[in-house]
Amino acid sequence: MSNIHHIGNGLAIGTLVTINELEDSDLIKNQYPILREAAHSIGSPQIRICNLGGNLLQDVRCWYYRRSPLTGNVYNCRRKSESGQCYAANGENQYHAVMGNCQCFAVCPSDMAAALLALDARVNTVNAEGGRSLAIDELYTDLCHVLKAGK
Repeated sequence: MSNIHHIGNGLAIGTLVTINELEDSDLIKNQYPILREAAHSIGSPQIRICNLGGNLLQDVRCWYYRRSPLTGNVYNCRRKSESGQCYAANGENQYHAVMGNCQCFAVCPSDMAAALLALDARVNTVNAEGGRSLAIDELYTDLCHVLKAGK
């Protein structure tokens, strides 16, 4: 889970591989430069000590969703309840994906997800019931990712 190696005609990257390890890997640098570039673009060196799995499964960013009751303004957005609406569609939406027709216009903040999508990557999951293999775009829904605790 914490290594990078060739598998068949592709590459296997463990979920615990850090972003720094991706950036520093000679294998990545020589054969998958898009992954190195994506890893290098992530935050600061302090943030790049985080792992690939954490980067892929970040919660989407939206100030309407993250608004705290302590501020006095709480939004019943679509991500909080099925009866909510997406305030970003017609409101403050800088850095949102305001296109298409979906339930929520917040975007996935993972730099690595975009690079892995360009490479037609797959994500293999494992749990007590077995596991499954998903295309990287199948990992995400309009509202979050498809993984659930223990699933």
